[in-house]
Amino acid sequence: TTGEVRQLSEGINKLRAYIETEFDLNESQQQIADEKLDYLIDAAQRQGKKDWLHTAIGAILSLSVSLALAPDQAARMWGLLKASIRGVVQLLH
Repeated sequence: TTGEVRQLSEGINKLRAYIETEFDLNESQQQIADEKLDYLIDAAQRQGKKDWLHTAIGAILSLSVSLALAPDQAARMWGLLKASIRGVVQLLH
């Protein structure tokens, strides 16, 4: 629904703000992060919930590798996204 897409977008933008403030990214890394997060927002408008969840998992993993994040940093990113989208999509435990 429109409300669910809005909630997903808000959650992704919270994640974007977290990345910008918590990680010391260079311009290229920030561009990669923005592209992946923008892709997730776009995907929320055209994919079903289950497909979007799989896309989100792949994007967060890819982003974690692209930014060379430590496992705890990647886990915090995923945790923030999960908290932001809870109730819209059924999350994997």
